[in-house]
Amino acid sequence: MGIISAIPTSSPLNLNNLEALPIINNVTPCNSRQRPRISSSSTITRLPFGKPHESNENNANLFGVVELGFQVHARLIVTGVQLCAFLSTQVLELYCKFGLIDDARRLFDGMSERNVFSWTSIMGLYCGLGDYEETIRLFYCMVDGGVRPDHFVFPKVFKACSELRNRKVGKEVYEYMMSIGFEGNPFVNKSVLDMFIKCGMMDFARKLFEEMEFKDVVVWNMMVSGYASNGDFEQALKCFEDMKLAGVMPDRVTWNSIIAGYARKGQLEKAFNCFDEMKGLDDFTPNVVSWTALIAGNEQHGHSSLALQVFRQMLIERVKPNSITIASVVSACTNLSLLQHGKEIHAYCIKNEGLNSDVLVGNALVDFYAKCRTVDVARRKFNLIKEKDLISWNSMLAGYAMGGCHEEAILLLNEMKALGFVPDIITWNGLITGFTKTGDGNKGLHFFFRMCQTGIMPNVTSISSALAGCALTKDLKSGKQIHGYVARNKIELSTGVGSALISMYSDCGRLDCKAASFLFELEPQNSGNYILLANIYSAVGRWEEAAKVRCLMKERGVSKPPGCSWIAVKRRIHSFIVGDASHPLIEEISAKVESLYSEIKEIGYVPETNFVLQDVEDDEKENSLCGHSEKLAIAFGLISTPSGTPLRIIKNLRVCGDCHSATKFISKVTNREIIMRDCFRFHHFVDGVCSCGDYW
Repeated sequence: MGIISAIPTSSPLNLNNLEALPIINNVTPCNSRQRPRISSSSTITRLPFGKPHESNENNANLFGVVELGFQVHARLIVTGVQLCAFLSTQVLELYCKFGLIDDARRLFDGMSERNVFSWTSIMGLYCGLGDYEETIRLFYCMVDGGVRPDHFVFPKVFKACSELRNRKVGKEVYEYMMSIGFEGNPFVNKSVLDMFIKCGMMDFARKLFEEMEFKDVVVWNMMVSGYASNGDFEQALKCFEDMKLAGVMPDRVTWNSIIAGYARKGQLEKAFNCFDEMKGLDDFTPNVVSWTALIAGNEQHGHSSLALQVFRQMLIERVKPNSITIASVVSACTNLSLLQHGKEIHAYCIKNEGLNSDVLVGNALVDFYAKCRTVDVARRKFNLIKEKDLISWNSMLAGYAMGGCHEEAILLLNEMKALGFVPDIITWNGLITGFTKTGDGNKGLHFFFRMCQTGIMPNVTSISSALAGCALTKDLKSGKQIHGYVARNKIELSTGVGSALISMYSDCGRLDCKAASFLFELEPQNSGNYILLANIYSAVGRWEEAAKVRCLMKERGVSKPPGCSWIAVKRRIHSFIVGDASHPLIEEISAKVESLYSEIKEIGYVPETNFVLQDVEDDEKENSLCGHSEKLAIAFGLISTPSGTPLRIIKNLRVCGDCHSATKFISKVTNREIIMRDCFRFHHFVDGVCSCGDYW
């Protein structure tokens, strides 16, 4: 049974590059271990250089080997014996194998003679510890010192270039290797190929691939995944077929690359088909990478519910998730505001320490709790992340800003900067958008101009949010200033920026409706452009013009996506579409809506019929408002959950003004906390008041 059915040219090396690198002897110690006690009574024997093992007994034996190495080194220093190249290289290799960077570097810097083996050991140490800049710098020093690299050296340098995505140095080292007549073996060729691929030089990769005599499944996989990860999935598929024609059978890695490629492109049905085909093979079955590709693909392309179903099936088949899986699943819960589901996944992570301490998982959980309006829990999780990265700080900052916790956001920004983190475009966007959408347009604009002063160029999100701040504060001067910035820097007027400009001028009372028609030329099939202009006409009572816009929209075959709202009750997600009567409890839901209307009218609610963009009688407009999807979801939540239970609702579009007003009153008469997330922001309704301050 398939998963779909199972779940609803050459040149010498440029040594001038050394000038840009730090002095070789000026090394900052890192990851050094405490030196064991040196005993003078030990016997000097030949040192074994095996790989460390995992058992405690072997670890104890290996610790003894390290101590013995220190004794050898110390005895020779005390007796004044000069270490020969062979012996010093042996001790150096020992230090390097155990990651003793301080001792290794001290010995290496003191060596009177360094051969290719000592250079290989020290470079391998730095490369293994992730200090790729030092790895490259040591290679240049080695060449400058007249030592010829061998086939053990080049892979380390190419790996460093790969990890740094440094195509300039990578290409230069490759050309140097060719210029000295080095005959690369398959191992070296693979490292060069990997470097070309990771640095995005697929033309070089293809040329090298075609020149390679020996192409095993690993080499083919590198090309398939390389094309896929560099955005050329058509070539990845062609390479996949060529691989089979060449008589090389794809393995699990190959299939995972194809599944992930389809998923990234949003071709989810094909991804599922490949997954099912993979399950039917005898040699291997899908692993955590396969499942994660499906989960992440569905989550990233708006199918969060299906992503959760795939995750559930993955657990049923006893495949253990990794940190990437969990982060994708948590993001799916975030998209659907499924607080309880997210808590259960968090509990699973706590039981699996490797997951709970992972920064990727931690960042996802911070974002999840913040977007579920549990900012205090988000902060507690944030505090527990031991190795915070910039994403951690950005997630928490955005959570505070979007949650209306402005003072906390500013304090956290100052703390972040004090610890040496430099705000990037994501940081500033979170602040600009968050402050603006929670009603503080002045502060949003303050952060926008502050960001510009740092030299960061605003993007569509920054500009759109800043223009929204101008609209909120009726700051036409700043709006014109931002408009001028867009024009001077020739920033393309995307729909987001264009509609934000129109809204800003409209709210500031300076819009000629004819000027808004440029949006139709910008994106003639975007329904949001038509709706925006129709709303502007309707707001000033120009019903005929509003009707013409709707007719134009119909003539061009442009349709507005129907309003849809979701609510999770008893671990099931219920969806409601505007005017839809297909829900099995629709009669009870409709009755509850009518009852709610009566109750809220008694305490001052007045239907805002201006949000019905048709020139019809007020009674018809009011009836139309009753069928809005968010009202149906709220009514269902009220009749399906115990009194006092918070309701969490998601809507695909912006909540209309009438529904926003009605929900405030409903929260008051029912004494319910209602959290609504639309496509623009969060609304937190408590006792007749919304967190947005009636701006959204």
